[in-house]
Amino acid sequence: MIRFNPDAARSRRPVRAVLAIALLAGVAGLYACAPKITKVDTAYTMPEGVVSPDAQLIVWRDQPTTAYIYFDKVPADPDSADDLITTTQFERYTPNVLQGMILDKTTANQFQLFRREPGGGVRQFAKFNANRTRQWLGAQFEAFHFVDTSPSGYSPASYVARGIVEGIVNVRSPLTNLASPPAAPLANINLAARWWNPAPGSTFNPKFGSPKIKLKWDPVPGAARYILHVYDFRNDLHSDYERFLSGTPAPFYDGQSSDTFFGFVPGGVNFMFLGDSTRTDITTITARPLAPGNSYLIRLTALDAAGRMIAMSQGDPNPQRAYADGSMGVQRLVRDNNTYMLYRLGATTVRDTTPPPPPPGSGGDR
Repeated sequence: MIRFNPDAARSRRPVRAVLAIALLAGVAGLYACAPKITKVDTAYTMPEGVVSPDAQLIVWRDQPTTAYIYFDKVPADPDSADDLITTTQFERYTPNVLQGMILDKTTANQFQLFRREPGGGVRQFAKFNANRTRQWLGAQFEAFHFVDTSPSGYSPASYVARGIVEGIVNVRSPLTNLASPPAAPLANINLAARWWNPAPGSTFNPKFGSPKIKLKWDPVPGAARYILHVYDFRNDLHSDYERFLSGTPAPFYDGQSSDTFFGFVPGGVNFMFLGDSTRTDITTITARPLAPGNSYLIRLTALDAAGRMIAMSQGDPNPQRAYADGSMGVQRLVRDNNTYMLYRLGATTVRDTTPPPPPPGSGGDR
């Protein structure tokens, strides 16, 4: 609240002098408090802490996803006779931006972010910590996501994160691996997914007594393990734009989704039944029973021995063929003037097409 001082009207000059002095002191204080750019110690190659295998950092370059706009000729609906009018790209940031994701099972609840600077030393490059975007309480597993919009220019770009446990950082703090984005373009994983229902009353193998999704993919050279994410968009996702962006490359989709399965698959595996609880080589972070009649999105990402993302299930490169297949992760958005857009989801799609059982007494149960 501002108070009026009647004496100020009789002594304006001293007041102005005092205000000027105070202003100069304030400006000096701002400069004193401003962050000073100091030379990075080239010997400081890792922050204090202990590298933990339970905190994995994955770094990748921001990449767009391409959508295709067609003129719909007779007959209606997408087909190879339709004319491609143009393509458009959707991206979260720009190609120069680097993104990072920490998959964590330590006791840390926040992560500080460090990157390699010119000269070789590391520096904490952000005043903020990585945001937690996913939490699986049953497995005590979390995911943290960060973005570096102005990389340092050091080549290769290198990052490490340090966990903060209850606000404390010390020599025992968990550290992630030192991570860099892959140099080669992201390869495509040819992933096939089919819904598999056991025969009614089947007892030949108890583990197949509930619905499964049969997964098979072409092995990825150099893959040390895969991230498998089975999900669907949540009901609160109301933006088509976010659907478009969900197709941009990332280890998994950590946006507005409901997870049915999240886990790790060994690099030597390329066939499995999702829902087979007898597998001991699959690391399951979360798993829910498959719901008959539902559809799911399935993203498979390959990581190499250094933890770099080297391939992802992007589907058939031909959008018309991918849409016609029905399981290649391409959806349609109807536009005006007899046009439509095909866009990728960055995941294979699978749905239960099993006809529902006939109602009792209809004659189909005999």
